[in-house]
Amino acid sequence: MSDTKKVQTLNNRAAAGIEAARDLEVVRALYTTANPSFTGTPLAGKGALLNTFLTDLDTLLNSEAATLLVASKVASHRGTAL
Repeated sequence: MSDTKKVQTLNNRAAAGIEAARDLEVVRALYTTANPSFTGTPLAGKGALLNTFLTDLDTLLNSEAATLLVASKVASHRGTAL
């Protein structure tokens, strides 16, 4: 299997993950608007930790590298080289 196909497989799989994770940005906006209480949930007392994680994730998902991976996705590639 050629290296080109292996790289494209990695690229496409990374792009798919980035696109899926970007959906969290939509959920976060809805969550922020709703302003729910964490009381009685496994996240009780962890709101700041969650917000920091989501902010860091947002930064990563909108980085130059993430944008490049998504832009370099080839829809016709089968993704079976790795």
